[in-house]
Amino acid sequence: MKRFFVAAIIVIVAVLAAPVMYSTTHGYTTWWFRRRATVTVNGNPNGFLHRRLNDSALILTRTDTSPYQSYLVSLTERKFLIHCGEWSAPRWPVFPVAHVSPPCSVFSNGADDPKADNPVFSSLVVQKNSVEFTTTSGKQVKASW
Repeated sequence: MKRFFVAAIIVIVAVLAAPVMYSTTHGYTTWWFRRRATVTVNGNPNGFLHRRLNDSALILTRTDTSPYQSYLVSLTERKFLIHCGEWSAPRWPVFPVAHVSPPCSVFSNGADDPKADNPVFSSLVVQKNSVEFTTTSGKQVKASW
């Protein structure tokens, strides 16, 4: 009887894990991991940071505003910086994002949101262990890890 339960648990875990592994390996789902970082707004600690496993992008979340505001920043040679609109990253240590309707993309940016403190793309500075930019309200946002 004990072997049956162990076998049943293994089958259940495999059935649940297979779709997650498939969608991750085929690029349908990306995983964002909270990283130890210092996020400052005008020099005051106010935020947290998630990075993709392959370190190609990060989501920086400001906590000095209500609601929180998140920004998607590319860390590749093809730089981009967008506001995530009404969506902000959860404080969880890990979260998935599906490719079908990502919550933070150029199609959901904060351009039309009156509460959005949009970034000034020309102010983006990406270095080896830091990112900084200025927002339209003049706030200096910096993350270092």
